[in-house]
Amino acid sequence: MLREAGTVDPSYIGTEIKGTGPMNIGLIARLVSAAMLPTVLVVALVNWRRRRSGGSLDKFPRTTDERGLEILGRRALRDFLVLGGDPRLVSLRSARLDGVDLSSRNLERVDLSSASLRRSTLERARLVRARLDYADLANADLRCADLAGASLLDANLWRADLRGTNLGECGSAGVANLRRARYDKTTRWPPGFDPVLAGAVVAARGAR
Repeated sequence: MLREAGTVDPSYIGTEIKGTGPMNIGLIARLVSAAMLPTVLVVALVNWRRRRSGGSLDKFPRTTDERGLEILGRRALRDFLVLGGDPRLVSLRSARLDGVDLSSRNLERVDLSSASLRRSTLERARLVRARLDYADLANADLRCADLAGASLLDANLWRADLRGTNLGECGSAGVANLRRARYDKTTRWPPGFDPVLAGAVVAARGAR
């Protein structure tokens, strides 16, 4: 049932929680820890929405990608992340996550290639060695995010906030769109990289 302490196997997503009568309340209380609660809530929310739409759960078969990561529908995926689900348990490739708050989340080595993250909040997010090829991060808040070693092939960082961001070891930063991206003296760039030539601008002092 459980992959590790505090996490829930993604196979629970799309399954029905049954038998929640008085005799099972104690068992449920022991199983549902504070760390597991967001995922359990997502399960209940997804099932409720499916029933409300008049669809049977059988009409929504579980699907996984070649890495075994759960593929959720657009709305279910947003719910999963907003409620605190672990982004490393689901497929985020080509996901539509515009405006989603992922601040301080662990996205290390997560594949976000071709994902849309316009105006999203990734402040202090851990994106070490994440794959962001062709991702759209226009106007995204990446302040103090750690992108060390991340792949940014043709990523769109137009007007992104890169103040305090760690872009060290990002060998593909030179082919990302950094026009009008804002940075400051605490932004870390790959060795020899010139942000001015890439079109980035120094953030105004006191800018929010």
